[in-house]
Amino acid sequence: MSLQQTLRKTIEFDGVGLHSGKPVRMVLHPAAPDTGILFIRKDLNNAPPIPALVTHVVNTQLATTLGKDSATVSTVEHVLCALAALEVDNVRIEIDGPEVPILDGSSLPYVDRILAVGIDSQLGSRTVLRVKKKVEVKIADKWAFAEPCQRLELQGSIEWDHPAIGYQEYTYIQGKNPSS
Repeated sequence: MSLQQTLRKTIEFDGVGLHSGKPVRMVLHPAAPDTGILFIRKDLNNAPPIPALVTHVVNTQLATTLGKDSATVSTVEHVLCALAALEVDNVRIEIDGPEVPILDGSSLPYVDRILAVGIDSQLGSRTVLRVKKKVEVKIADKWAFAEPCQRLELQGSIEWDHPAIGYQEYTYIQGKNPSS
């Protein structure tokens, strides 16, 4: 059984939104078991918490935007990636604008700050998704699939007509990569 986890302490981030260019402050708070990851727009009156769930994805054009009722928060990928990579299940994220700060453009500043404050185990078992059959999604020339495997294996590639991106590929196999 794998236990749920949260942050040991509160973490504050100040930065700008990638697409809006506006200053934003974001605070990650430890949260109780079974809370999940919730975004709370502090700049909006009576805005409902926005769960970081696929059912709350309202847009994916240039960034992932989550929403509930009229409240939205965008460019959530890097902070959510850091939390997922570090297996943090429960966090309350207060933000005073519509977009997560981009920081250096990666998840690394989030990872570094989370590791600096530490992660606490909680009483409550973690829910784990088990892939039992191949699932595939195709949209135009983009596609992704997941299939059963005894260990975590990820492979991804991107090809973008821009000199800073071009073609890139990454493969991760649990137990074989230096960071696993």
